[in-house]
Amino acid sequence: MTEVINSEPRIGAGSLAEALNDVSRSAQQLLADVNSQPRALRIRAGDVQVELEWPAHVGSAPAGVVPQNVATAEELTAGETATASGLFDLCAPTVGTFYVSPEPGAAPFVAEGDLVRAGQQVGIVEAMKLMIPIEAERDGQVIAVLAANGGPVEYGDRLFTFATACSE
Repeated sequence: MTEVINSEPRIGAGSLAEALNDVSRSAQQLLADVNSQPRALRIRAGDVQVELEWPAHVGSAPAGVVPQNVATAEELTAGETATASGLFDLCAPTVGTFYVSPEPGAAPFVAEGDLVRAGQQVGIVEAMKLMIPIEAERDGQVIAVLAANGGPVEYGDRLFTFATACSE
């Protein structure tokens, strides 16, 4: 699914910066109105245009979670689980810059070995001046921080590997 936001030229429109601010506000409103993050974001400065693309809804796993060693539906038999290894990855919900802490010089949200609860913030992806919180999808232990702090990430890039919590 692709959503296109065109910013029609306004009489007396100001600078390109003002136009980009208008487009940014429109994109923020659109993102606030949907339940998932876009797969891709494209911005065109000439005749200002923004394109947001969402992934097709095909899986039943929560957005951003990619279990390791997952068999296809045809390969699974009764009693098998898709997360037999007990490990799962948390992936980037969008293109942007990944941060491990709320601000430069601050302690990271989590470190390797930390226990996390579902919904706990573990990082941030900045996209178009939006700070998108990255939250653990379920209880677990941080096995590895895979993305570099301040580094670029693409949609679906692995940010963390977690081990499933042993509270079962």
